[in-house]
Amino acid sequence: MTESQIWTITFDESDESEQHPVDQNDPSLFDEHGNRRKTFQIIRGGNSASDVRAALLRRNWVEYPATKNDCDIRWSILNKDIMWDTLRPSTMINHFQSSLCITTKGLLHKGILSSAHWEGLPPHEFYPLGFDLRDREEKQRFIQMYRLIECDRILRLYLNNLQSIPSTNPDEPLNQDSFSLRRQTALRKCLDYCISYVGSHSYDCDGDEVDLVKYSEDDWKFISPRLVYNPQMVSVKKAPQLGKENIFPSARAAITEINTVLESMAAALVPAKLLHCEGNVWIVKPVGKSRGRGIKCFNRLDDIYSYTRSGEDNWLVQKYIERPLLVHRHKFDIRVWVLLLSLSPLVIFVYQRPYLRLSSSLFSASPEDLANDWIHLTNNSIQALKDGVVEDSADGQTQTADTDNPSPTPHTVDPADAPYQTDPTILTNMMHLSSFLDYLQRVDDGVLPLSSAVNDPAALSSTSMKFKDEWTARTWPQICDIVVASIQTGREGITDRKKTFEIFGYDFMVDEEMRPWLIEINAAPCFQHTTPVTTELVADVVESTFKVVIDSDLQNVFDQPTSQPKEKNAKPQFGVLSLKERILQYQAQKNKESTEPDKEEEKETADEPEKSTPLLTEATISPFYQKEQILSEADKYDTGNWKLVYRERKEQVFCCLQMKRMRVEGKAIPLHPVEAALV
Repeated sequence: MTESQIWTITFDESDESEQHPVDQNDPSLFDEHGNRRKTFQIIRGGNSASDVRAALLRRNWVEYPATKNDCDIRWSILNKDIMWDTLRPSTMINHFQSSLCITTKGLLHKGILSSAHWEGLPPHEFYPLGFDLRDREEKQRFIQMYRLIECDRILRLYLNNLQSIPSTNPDEPLNQDSFSLRRQTALRKCLDYCISYVGSHSYDCDGDEVDLVKYSEDDWKFISPRLVYNPQMVSVKKAPQLGKENIFPSARAAITEINTVLESMAAALVPAKLLHCEGNVWIVKPVGKSRGRGIKCFNRLDDIYSYTRSGEDNWLVQKYIERPLLVHRHKFDIRVWVLLLSLSPLVIFVYQRPYLRLSSSLFSASPEDLANDWIHLTNNSIQALKDGVVEDSADGQTQTADTDNPSPTPHTVDPADAPYQTDPTILTNMMHLSSFLDYLQRVDDGVLPLSSAVNDPAALSSTSMKFKDEWTARTWPQICDIVVASIQTGREGITDRKKTFEIFGYDFMVDEEMRPWLIEINAAPCFQHTTPVTTELVADVVESTFKVVIDSDLQNVFDQPTSQPKEKNAKPQFGVLSLKERILQYQAQKNKESTEPDKEEEKETADEPEKSTPLLTEATISPFYQKEQILSEADKYDTGNWKLVYRERKEQVFCCLQMKRMRVEGKAIPLHPVEAALV
């Protein structure tokens, strides 16, 4: 089967030719010239129904009752309400039949860890370290990683403690009154645990097992960081046997070994940012819930055990981002709308006006504040519960406070919170992107103190970053890359259908270094007018969506095969190949060349011989976050505030089909030497 034949099969439009039956007795279906008007249905439209209805009525469409099967567009807030069994092939719908592979926390976690590196994005660069507690092996790796980070934290506490011991000679033997044998024994155990990790060096973020020294639960209680401050606070049933002689000959020897181990840990651990965690805070999420329900923060392993044993939910635990970028010392996340216009070929748009959702209390990662949802959870449904009730669910139902797990009473108004409370650009704990960029500019100019954005004291004196420039040059492009990579990792689990599009709600956090982190992907993002910010943006995103799918008809435009540029050495017109696709494209080209007759003699006699440019060279493989510019044909059309960030080319679809065949047949995919060198 040739490449063109595969392309024809992939984009078979035989089903598209079916026309809707028209009720000739219904005068509302025809305009004054006798032309048929388009029809739409809204099935439980929820909080988006009014905007969808208004946008389509402005286009002179006719709303059909939900009881009829014949319409041009069927809009539903939830996938399950589409009524798939009565759906005609020519009806456009706003949900793919199955997208759970990217919109559920557990499946997104597994997909990113298993496939994201193929798309050129190492998972630990954009996705917080996490573990699925349903999986016994992953749960064991979580325990090991928790304790590894805890040991790193304890070592730093001991380092400060040793450096503060008054002594005229750091080489003199340790005074057991200042640094007791209990502390020395706990320090020795911490060092041995970290040394065993560095020696094995077997952990990576793809989930390989770590072979570490094994301690009993009593040993771990004995190692507790509380021992650093007060040895008498820690009591265990079977404490380690303590000798009479010092374990470390001197304070200098202990300090030197601690520094050596910490440096080795930083070099071995990927990502090294997991270290220097003052609180070792983890966030626990129920896999099957949304709108922040059931999410809690903990810094003690026993508390995580106790919480995840309750109920029947499956749990995902992730490393909490302890040093987020702040707005007036408040935590925030960024809601980014993404339009998946087509799955084959893959066409992705990103809405250019994301907005911020802020917490309503000053940020603090201290242990006493971990239970405060209004500090750590930025979901609007959580923040609005301060007032008791909020209608913020996807289906428009009212949500009330969780009486079984109530949030604590919020902090009283702190004078330090005045800048947040008086900022006119923060509207009901939300903020436009333009206002956020103005805020970053004020921080860059020194109008606002850096402490309002950065929580790390060390960063206050060392950073020279221009936050606004970083957002434009690095953060936002990385967000777009992450969007594309996440859909690529889960595309095989999404049920494809022509005449289908879907809007996803991506949630990102940004740390103090302006690096974006993917938190989750929502299949039915809230389109309710809960604040002035969403009131403005929701209406615009719906209008912009219909500009793409109706006015510009870009689904049909992009459904056509793209021709190769005729100019010699011209760049491809759309998209950027991922690492895996480059490998497959190279293999496809080599297979094609091997079946063609030898034309070497013809080339020697030609007046101007043309040398074929290899599809895969060192020059065409772009490093991480330095991809070539996408030349977008969508610029010719009015797409509102949607921006095309990825369009798959004909050759990429062919390679994806080849990849699926090879995977089904169990064939290994050999690497080209250039790729092997990179991997």
